[in-house]
Amino acid sequence: MKDIQIQAAEKAIRLLKAAGAQYKVIFDDGTEFGDLEVVTKKKRTRVCSIPSGTMAALYKSAMDNAQVGDVLSFSFTDIDKLGVPRKSFRSAASAYASATWGNGSYTSTWAKDAFEILRIK
Repeated sequence: MKDIQIQAAEKAIRLLKAAGAQYKVIFDDGTEFGDLEVVTKKKRTRVCSIPSGTMAALYKSAMDNAQVGDVLSFSFTDIDKLGVPRKSFRSAASAYASATWGNGSYTSTWAKDAFEILRIK
C-alpha cells in the first residue's frame, strides 16, 4: 500500500472513531483496520429434484427446429412423466424460447391438455 493510501485510511479511521462508529476496512493487499468481525457470505446450495437437462430434453430439439408460424405442443402427460410441476416446465420452456428466439418472438398458453407455444417472429 502506498503512503498516501495509508494516510487517507488513517484520516478516515480517525473520523470514524470520533463519530463513535464501528468499522472494518480491508484493502486489496489484505491490510485490515478496525475491530469488527467480518462474516463471509455462505454459498447458497440448492437441491435439484430432477437431473439437469431433464426438462430441456423435451422442449430443446423442438424449439431449435421451429420456424415462424410453428405451434409446439407439449402434452401434460409428457410433462407429468418428467416428475416436475407444470409451472416449472412452462418457466423453463419460456426462458429457453426467449433466449433462443428473442423476447416477444413467441406467445404461449395452457391448452386443454397441453402447454402450447406459437413462434411469431
